[in-house]
Amino acid sequence: MDKKKVRKGDYGYIKKRKLVQLAKVAFILLDIILVMLIGIYISGSRKNLLTVVAVLMVLPMANFAASLIALFPHKSAPLNEYEEFQKHSGGLITSCDMVITSRTLVVPLEFSVVHSSGVYAYSASKDLKVKDAQEYVENMCAANQLNTKVHIFKDLGPFYRRLDALEREKPDVEKEDELLHIKACMLAISL
Repeated sequence: MDKKKVRKGDYGYIKKRKLVQLAKVAFILLDIILVMLIGIYISGSRKNLLTVVAVLMVLPMANFAASLIALFPHKSAPLNEYEEFQKHSGGLITSCDMVITSRTLVVPLEFSVVHSSGVYAYSASKDLKVKDAQEYVENMCAANQLNTKVHIFKDLGPFYRRLDALEREKPDVEKEDELLHIKACMLAISL
C-alpha cells in the first residue's frame, strides 16, 4: 500500500478523507474570515461586495463539512484485522474503508471482495440492516447494468471462511472487466 496516495477503497481511506475534508473546511473558513475582515477594513462597513463573496464561499465549505459530518462516526478497521483480511483475500479484487450512503441507509463496509459469484463484504456496524444494505447495493449495481449478488457478513469468522473458499474456486477470467466495474460502482456510491 502506497502511504502517500490513499485512494477510495484503500485501507486508511476514511482517516485520510476526514483529515483532507477538515483541512478544506478550515482553509475555507479562514478565507471567509479574511475576506470579511478585508472588506470591513476597506469599506468601513459590512455592507460591501467582499461580504457577498464571503457569504458565497460558505456554500463549498458546507459541502465539505457535510461529507466530514457523514464520515465522522466511521473509522478504519484495526490494522491487525486488515492484515488478516489481506491473508484471506490474496489474489481477489478487494476494497476497504467504504461508507455507502443512500437517503435512508448508511452502510459502512470495512472490507469487501468482488468475485464472479458475488460481492462479499464485512461490516462491524451493530445497527446495520443487512438485508436492506444488500438490496440497496444490488439495486445500485443493477441500475448500472451490473448483475451481482451481495453478501454482507457481521462476523469475521464466517467472512474469512468464505474468502478462503473463494480463493480455492477458479475465478472467471472472462468476467474480470465486469468485476472491476462492480467494484467501481461500489466505490462510486461510497463517500
